[in-house]
Amino acid sequence: MIATDESGKDFPASRYSAREQRDGSWVVRFDADGLQGSAAHIVARGGPDEDESLGCVTGAISPPPPG
Repeated sequence: MIATDESGKDFPASRYSAREQRDGSWVVRFDADGLQGSAAHIVARGGPDEDESLGCVTGAISPPPPG
């Protein structure tokens, strides 16, 4: 499992982390500043030119709710 930008270029490892859980699901964490204003595509890479799209994440920073 890797994260790519919209053109398919791999995100640098410093922008996210991914960990597979025992049940086969994944926990993916992104640096909030690195994802703001862009989209991350989550893909499974089987080999060269063998990417399978698993989803897309977009992010925005918003102020905390009034409290």
